[in-house]
Formats: sequence, structure tokens, C-alpha cells
Amino acid sequence: MLSRTTFAKVARVSLAKVAEYQARGVIRFHTVIRIDGPDGPELFPPSWADADLIGMCLRRAVKAVHGHGKVGESMREYVV
Repeated sequence: MLSRTTFAKVARVSLAKVAEYQARGVIRFHTVIRIDGPDGPELFPPSWADADLIGMCLRRAVKAVHGHGKVGESMREYVV
């Protein structure tokens, strides 16, 4: 495992986020995540920084996140 400082010397995480409010009253989030070289998209990331790594990190993050949202008049817990 790399520290954030060590990771920053060899790669950079870039992302774009969009929240979309749907007509049915649901908010939907979209995110594009990319690993670039340390100075941005002009440089390639290390060979180990691939889609499998991003997928593994996202699966771990999803397991750790919980939220509460109001649905109609009742409160429901959802797991992101």
C-alpha cells in the first residue's frame, strides 16, 4: 500500500462528478474517475494504476459508505 504522499509522486486521480435530478424525484450521480501521471493527463500513470485498481478502490469505498435520505414522508436508510 502507498501513502498519499508517495502516490502523488507517481500518479494523480482526476474525476468529474454530475448530479442529475430526474423527473420521478430521484437524484442520480455520475462520476468519471481516471488515474493520470503525476503531472496530469499529459503523462501516463504507472502500469499498476489500471481499471482493476480503480474498481477495487471503488468496491471498498462503497462498502464503507452509508447515508440517510428522505423518501416521501418516511426516512429510509440506503447504502451507496
